[in-house]
Amino acid sequence: MPAYLVRRILSVVIVMLGASLFVFVISQLTPGDAVSVRYGDTGTPEQREMLRRQLGLDQSLPVQYFRFVGNAIRGDLGVSHRSGRPVTQEILSRLPVTLQLASATLLIAIIVGVSAGIIAAVKQNTILDVGMITIALLGVSIPSFWLGLMLQVVFGYQLGWLPVAGSGDWRYYILPALSLGSSAAGGLARYTRSAMLEVIRLDYIRTAQAKGLDSRKVMLKHALRNALIPVTSILGLQFAGLMGGAIITESIFALPGVGRLSIEALASRDVPLVQGVVLMAAAIIVLANLIVDLFYTVIDPRIRYD
Repeated sequence: MPAYLVRRILSVVIVMLGASLFVFVISQLTPGDAVSVRYGDTGTPEQREMLRRQLGLDQSLPVQYFRFVGNAIRGDLGVSHRSGRPVTQEILSRLPVTLQLASATLLIAIIVGVSAGIIAAVKQNTILDVGMITIALLGVSIPSFWLGLMLQVVFGYQLGWLPVAGSGDWRYYILPALSLGSSAAGGLARYTRSAMLEVIRLDYIRTAQAKGLDSRKVMLKHALRNALIPVTSILGLQFAGLMGGAIITESIFALPGVGRLSIEALASRDVPLVQGVVLMAAAIIVLANLIVDLFYTVIDPRIRYD
């Protein structure tokens, strides 16, 4: 395990360096720079040149990139042109909202998706199986923004049960989590069903059933545990994607999360803030994959990376 962990950490470093290079190059190709964003059509040439020196824009691109990477390692992602606050503070102030939304969405996906996948696999080729898969396909096919608007109309405006916008207590996250969780649950149900069908056809499952063991115990304790290995990979990727920013959903429900922050940064051409959000999303995706790989040994003790 230590050797494998060292290799994975090195791969994380390489991926993050690649992501930082990509972000830096894209920011350089974007029309305009920090000086034009700050002054626009105003400002004297002397003021513009002074700001360029202060920001280090008068230096060569390799020097700017290595300075950018060095600052990012120390947690300094620059200063937002829009608010004047450090980018790290801007992201951290919005991160709890996105974390709560992602956690609620993943909880719905696990409860609904895994349960539906297990039932569909156990009741294969029955009406219940067809119904579960049909609902799962609908969940994957329906756009989250359309479902979010429909949930707002029905449960917010017509019934008045839940708030339709803003942030606050747990009630504010129900509708956004449902609109995002439908797609996540649908995909998870399909993966769980496929994994369960592969496992329940194995010899040791048939042997356990032939010995007269309780079928529920066989499915939940033996079959499901082995079927969770590929499903865990999907869960890790889904959580990483949600943490990267549910841009459309946060915009529809006016949630002040990272996704909405990225929209505001793009609209105001706030390059440092866009760079920070992209790097944060890349870091979350890489770390989520690392945690999932290490979690395999917990699900299946037979897996040993050394």
